[in-house]
Amino acid sequence: MLPPILALLVLPAAADSPLPAHPGDHAPAGVDEARCPIDSAWTVRLGSSYTRFQGLRDGAARVTSDEALAQGFSSVPESMNVVEHSAEIVFAPSDTLAFHARLPWGTKTMRLRTDLGERYHLRAEGKGDVEIGGDLVFWSLGPQSVSAGLTVSLPSGSITEVGGFPGSVPTRLPYALQPGSGTVDLSPRLDWRMRDDPYTYGIELAGTIHNSHNDADYALGDSVRASAWGVQEWSGAWSGSVRVTATRWGNVRGADPDLDPAANPLNDRTRQSGERFDGALGVNWTPFSGKLDGSVFGLEVGLPLAQDLVGPQLSEDWFAAVRVGISF
Repeated sequence: MLPPILALLVLPAAADSPLPAHPGDHAPAGVDEARCPIDSAWTVRLGSSYTRFQGLRDGAARVTSDEALAQGFSSVPESMNVVEHSAEIVFAPSDTLAFHARLPWGTKTMRLRTDLGERYHLRAEGKGDVEIGGDLVFWSLGPQSVSAGLTVSLPSGSITEVGGFPGSVPTRLPYALQPGSGTVDLSPRLDWRMRDDPYTYGIELAGTIHNSHNDADYALGDSVRASAWGVQEWSGAWSGSVRVTATRWGNVRGADPDLDPAANPLNDRTRQSGERFDGALGVNWTPFSGKLDGSVFGLEVGLPLAQDLVGPQLSEDWFAAVRVGISF
């Protein structure tokens, strides 16, 4: 039997007729959802994402490999595949408060070309930085609500992965290929939602602050992101979404002494910043009722609508995200 105080925190409050969850209650699959569905105390989420980078940009203009190599580099990237998986658990002691913990892991594979015309691949895989955080709905009025959250990521991912041209001595992989940041990072967020059947709207402002320098004497550039989306329910179980996102990120602060900035633009701490405007279409499916009401299967696919990169830097080509959330 639970102690009285603990029971008040864990057990859901009694309700005469709880409202069923709607597919529009869920954000698109590409949004880092921080809330539990209404009347759900626990949610377990599994997610996967894929991002394809193809070709180079300097500013908004495309740059060929030959043009990039003409700047004096011994090799330049041509493409990259980033696959990330994650497992997350969310606990909501009330309808307005939620805590979460997330473990990411994945693989990054990059193809490069040398100044002699040879091509080779670099690869890094492993777990990323563990994340813990919370989210509080601090204002609501009718169909509208506003929440604020903070996520702290701990430096559990590697920043010392190595690789290189076949047959050569392995060297430190570039910043973009390392699985972790090596620093304790803070990611605040602010989220507004409004429901107007059969539509739901949302706006999220978020950012990541990389504190101090890691053991390799650098910190990744801070970033800020703004997303806005609209969802239309097609039925009691299906909904479609449209989302746009603007992202800006800065250059690396400090520098890894094991990276030669003259060998590859990915090693140059002053060529890491940029901004991008993405668009995405998604679908959510909520097939369950009863105790699993609020569980969701989501898919989102998108592409960049505009990019401005301090390069030469790899250009994003397209991305996709899949999310499964089981709530109870």
